[in-house]
Amino acid sequence: MIKKSYRIFKINLDVTKLSNLPKSNNERNLPKLILGVKFSEESQLDPLAQTALQTRPSYKIARARVQPSETLVKETPLPPIQLVSSSEVGWRAVAIILLIAATTTTGIYFGRQYLNTPLVSLSSSEQIASLTSTSFTGTIKPVSEIKIAATSPAIVQEVLVKVGDQITENQALLKIDDREAKTLLSQAELEKVAADQQVSQINASISLVNKQMGNLRNQIATASGKLSLAQRKAEQVPMRQRQDSPERAQAVYDQALSKFQRTDALH
Repeated sequence: MIKKSYRIFKINLDVTKLSNLPKSNNERNLPKLILGVKFSEESQLDPLAQTALQTRPSYKIARARVQPSETLVKETPLPPIQLVSSSEVGWRAVAIILLIAATTTTGIYFGRQYLNTPLVSLSSSEQIASLTSTSFTGTIKPVSEIKIAATSPAIVQEVLVKVGDQITENQALLKIDDREAKTLLSQAELEKVAADQQVSQINASISLVNKQMGNLRNQIATASGKLSLAQRKAEQVPMRQRQDSPERAQAVYDQALSKFQRTDALH
């Protein structure tokens, strides 16, 4: 917007003197009546207005004509300046104050009436009915969240629950593609069969060793019996023959014992 300023070109004063005001008031009111009017060297006054300003009585400014300055830029012309006396301004101010006071008083009155209105009490059943029938928009959030993870990577074939469902303990939530798990199970079963075969072989070997140990024990028992019998017979043999018989019996015993120890070490 292009701004444009104006200056007062000519002022016509109403020469009707306010004779009902004291002189002191006339002198004080004159600056108020022309307050805001800027005079320049080119401003013109009627001769009667000049005389009135020199004698300094109180006059009303009836109208003012403005003329734009030659050095100023263009803008929409301002409307004619209308100035009113201080008495008119005072009456308007009083009217506005009275209107504000009346509005405030009315608002306070109706506000107190509203606050003094007793509240309606509802019974428990009515309160419950009002709550169950009240609809509103909101967001439901869980108290806590639990993340579920599979023990091994797998492909989910089907989700068995949906948002909002109530679940119980040990309830299936997902159906997982178990092809890999089946392959691992088959391998584990084959390994178990092989391990069972090895266990069977070990048990057979243990049985064979136990059988051999039993045979060796029987042989040792037989050799011990023979040794005892030989010792008894040796006692009945004359001294000359007795000296030779224990040595032979001890050799037989040592031989049987050595054979037993070798067999036990091998198994």
